[in-house]
Amino acid sequence: MMMMWGSGWWVGGLVWMVLFWGLIVAGVVWLVRAATDGPGRGVGRDGDRGSARTILDERFASGELSVAEYRERREAVESGR
Repeated sequence: MMMMWGSGWWVGGLVWMVLFWGLIVAGVVWLVRAATDGPGRGVGRDGDRGSARTILDERFASGELSVAEYRERREAVESGR
């Protein structure tokens, strides 16, 4: 004798359960990525030019670049070369 499973309602329940847990997992992944993605990780929020300018400023402040080198490179970064 074949067992009846509520006329197929269990399939709907299974779909909703998978969707529910999928949304929970996606939410956790989103929260972790949002918490760990901050300034100083890879390309900054302001794009390549902003992060390049920040690196250039830091190198100048640490004494790695002379004033002339700093100005030349800053102009290159700002013009997008």
